[in-house]
Order: sequence, then C-alpha cells, then structure tokens
Amino acid sequence: MKRLLLWLIGVALGVAVLLAAVMSVSYSFTSEGAKPASAVQFAGQELEPNGWCWQVPLLGGQLDKVFASPRTLTVQKLGVLYDAHPAFTLPDWFSYGPLTITDSAGNVVFTGTVPAYEDFLFPANGDYKAELTLWRMPETMLATQFEGGSTGQLRRNPRLEKPAKPTGWYYYSFRFTLQASAGVELSADRVEQGGTIAAAFTGMVGDTAPAVETDLGSVQAVRLGSGWRAYIPAAYNASAGAHEVTFTVGGETVSKNITVIPKDFGTVEVEAGPEAASLLAALPQGDMVVNGVSGFAGLAPLLAALQAGKTVALANKESIVCGHGLVERALAAGKGRIIPVDSEQSALYQCLGGEDPARVKRLLLTASGGPFRTYTRAQLARVTVADALRHPTWRMGRKITVDSASLFNKGLEILEAAYLFHMPGSKIQVLIHPESIVHSLVEFVDGCQLAQLSAPDMRLPIQYALTEEAREAGPFGALDLAQAGTLHFEAPDPERFVALPLAYEALEAGGALPIAYNGANEVAAALFLQGKLPFLEIGTLVAYAMERMGRGEPRDLQDICRLDAQARQLAREKAAQLAPAWR
Repeated sequence: MKRLLLWLIGVALGVAVLLAAVMSVSYSFTSEGAKPASAVQFAGQELEPNGWCWQVPLLGGQLDKVFASPRTLTVQKLGVLYDAHPAFTLPDWFSYGPLTITDSAGNVVFTGTVPAYEDFLFPANGDYKAELTLWRMPETMLATQFEGGSTGQLRRNPRLEKPAKPTGWYYYSFRFTLQASAGVELSADRVEQGGTIAAAFTGMVGDTAPAVETDLGSVQAVRLGSGWRAYIPAAYNASAGAHEVTFTVGGETVSKNITVIPKDFGTVEVEAGPEAASLLAALPQGDMVVNGVSGFAGLAPLLAALQAGKTVALANKESIVCGHGLVERALAAGKGRIIPVDSEQSALYQCLGGEDPARVKRLLLTASGGPFRTYTRAQLARVTVADALRHPTWRMGRKITVDSASLFNKGLEILEAAYLFHMPGSKIQVLIHPESIVHSLVEFVDGCQLAQLSAPDMRLPIQYALTEEAREAGPFGALDLAQAGTLHFEAPDPERFVALPLAYEALEAGGALPIAYNGANEVAAALFLQGKLPFLEIGTLVAYAMERMGRGEPRDLQDICRLDAQARQLAREKAAQLAPAWR
C-alpha cells in the first residue's frame, strides 16, 4: 500500500514538473511577434505606435504574457495633407478606437471614436495634432486590466474568450498640416427642362455652406455626412442653351456651364376654385397626399383622397374634428389610411403601434404652454398680438401660434386624438411640458408609459409620415438628453385656459359642437389678430357659439358646411356685442 501511495505521489510530482516545464518553455518562446501588427494608416501613410500594452494568452488563456512599451512624447509628423477628410485604414482586429484632434492652439476640434470621425469636417485648413488609441477587447467587451512593465507578467485571466487571443492597445500620436482645396463635381452638364443636376463639393473644410448662383432656380446646399451637396433645378420654362452656374466654396469661386435641353411637356391642365384641392387629392398619379391645408378647408380634400384610396399624411386636425363621421365612413369604404403629421398625434401613433387598444389606460398629450403658461388672468387680459406671436419653442403660422397661446390648438388635438384613436375624453389628458421634448405619451393598464422623444423639429414627424413609417436616416440631428437636462411637466389650469374644458364638453356632446368649437375659434383667432378682440374673449366667442348650436348629428358634407357657417355667424354676433365694452 505504501509503495502504491509513493508511486502515485511520484507520478503527480512528475506531471507537475512536466506542466511547469511546458509552461516555462511556452512562456520563454512567446515573443513580441505574438501581438497583432499595428497596420494603421491615416491618409495613406503608415502610423507608428509610440506606446502599447498587449496581453498574449498562453495555454488556451490559462496564462498570460504582457508586452508593454510606455507612451512617449514623440509625435509622428505626416506633413501636408491635401484631402479635406483624410481617412483611416484600420486593422481587422480593431474593436474600439477613441480619437482626439486638436488645432495648433490646443483647442479640441474633435473627440469621439474613429467611426464617428466619418461625419467630421475640419473647421479650417491649418496644423493639427491627433491622438488615437486602438483597442482589441474580448468578445464580451470587458476591458482587460493588466499592468505594463517591459518584462511582462505571468498571471491568469479567466475573462478572456477561449481559445483566447491577444488583447490590448496601440497608442498613436501624430501631427499634420491640412491644406485642402475645394472643388465642385456635377452629376451631369446637360439637363432637360424640369430636371435636376446634383453638385458634390469636395475638399471642403468648415461649417459654412457653399453658395450657388444661377438663373436656373433656387438652390440650397445641404450637409450630408462628411460633405456638402446641392441640387440645381432647371425650371420647366428655363431657356434652352448654356447657363453659367457660379459656386463659392471656402473663399474660392468656381464657374461651370450647364446646358438646358428643351422638353415637350404636352398639355397642362390647371384647376382653380373651391373644388381644385379635392380634384388634386384624388388624382390617380399619386399614392400619397399631404394635407397641410389650414382650418376647415382641409376637410373636403381629405375625404376626396380617402375615397380614392390614398394614404394621407394629415397635418390638418380641423378636418378630423369637424368631419370625423364622414372620415370614418370613407376609411371603412375604401383603401385609404391616415398617418398623422402633427407632432403630438404622430407620437401617439408611434407609441400605440401594435398595441391592443383595450390595454390603453389613457393618452397623455403634451403642450408647450405657449408664451402665457405662467400668466394670471389679469395678465392674459392685457396681452397683445405681438405677445401672442412670440412662441418660446415653435415657429409656426400666425393662426396656429395664437391657438397655441390660448391652448385651443391643444383642445383641437384632444378631439382629434379621440377620433383618430377611438378613445373617450376620460382617457385623454393634457400635460404642460415647456421643453417640447416629450411629444406625447401612452399609459397602459399595467402602469407602463411609452413616450416619443425627439427635438422640437416638425421635420421628424413629417419624414416619418412621408416614408410611411419607415425609420430612415435624416439630416436633422439626434436629441442629446444630457444637453436637454431636466424635463418639466405640470397640469394645465382650466380656469385660465378655457379651451380645454370647452374641448371636453364638445367631445362629450358630439354632434354639431365640435364643428362649433372649431368654426368659432377660427373667427375669434382672426379677430384677435386684427386687433378687434381681446385675447381672453376668444374663449367667450367659442362658448357662446357652442351654447346656441343644435345637437343634431351632421349627415353629409353639406350639413357640416352649414353648421360651420352657423357657428361662424354666432361668433361674429358675440364679437359685435362685446365690442362696445372693450373698445
């Protein structure tokens, strides 16, 4: 028994000695050649690392050998670069690369990662210094922690993937002088009347847009990625022959000729009058109609488009408010559909997508509160037209800006949301949110709330509608919540802003009252803008018209038009009664 035990101990010691020998040999024969090659280029020039630290795994990652070289003050000089956007060529092993670029004065002009650099334009020609660290991390993306030292260290690292690969970084520091020269490239030098030519600007630095002068039409340059583009339209009646186009880019002027080729457009039919918009909305040539008509006038074109089976990008809430019954019938009878464009309704539409309506507890419509959010009734009684048109967040037309100041715009949105999403007034609530970052929310029966957040920019919901709900990249920029800071919410005061209780009353009663709410408000807002009505009396006119309207349900468009005219007349009546008291 003792012999067996001694034999087993001897075998174990032999195996241990053998493993130690294998590990020692593996460690000794692993050289710096085991770390990945640097293989980094900038503007076609090889970058030389001036610091690194690499952890090379041995025996399947059970042991590590570290090769390190401390960073130095050496800065590689690349000379003069003539490309406005010098590009990086990176090795296959790269997984993360923080980059910082400073100008000759030491100001940071770029900080971020190498992929983000693709959308960067240098502010000007001049001298720059760049510092880049290229990392290879484990697949788990857990940053490996290890010490440098010229001799390296032997230790275990259980976090590396198996079989493990070298993990670590190279550091690069380099200077260069940017001396880019702007140029212009046209997609073509000939264009038919009514056509468009694209101009691509190369070698540009700075954020100043290039200027384009031509007699062909209005041209606006747009920023796309790391460059600029301009689209030059040739008007349908542009004269045939050569046209000079002058481009001013970074203080340089370039002239090019574009030849316009005549085109036979055939017969052009022009429609005018009240029916023209409806005829246009139903034309077979288009499959989408954008309804941005202001006020009640948008109802007839909406019905025409839906009956023709069109997708309608709807920015006209009044048509839903006044004609929701006819709109529902048109949707049920045809193949048309509505994608809301107003930021609040678009937000609700996006948050409700794919959700069971029975699981919705309430819709939360946000409102900026307009310029008078904190005003007392005494202060509201003294506001002027100029005061009302100074909206703190949005830049809109005069009528809708007044509606925003009075919250009648939000009242219309209460009615619109109820009809669009088939919700009772008890499930619709308004929240004052002055930052206009959260455009609306949906609360579900489990208490969860979904919100749509974006910068206060109407281009975003417009693009969402025009692309038929596709998430397409756009040039509008992303919302930075850290920069936005604190978001505020508060309940509106129905005593100061009567538009909201009147909207709920109209929604509850139905019939002619939503029509009266809209029609009387359109008259009242117009009178206020003309200086013929005090601000607080807008609500008075609407309440008066609603009180005296019948309660019958309109049967057709003719009925709706009759009720709209009646509401407007009642509003004018009340305005005439009030005039002696305040003039």
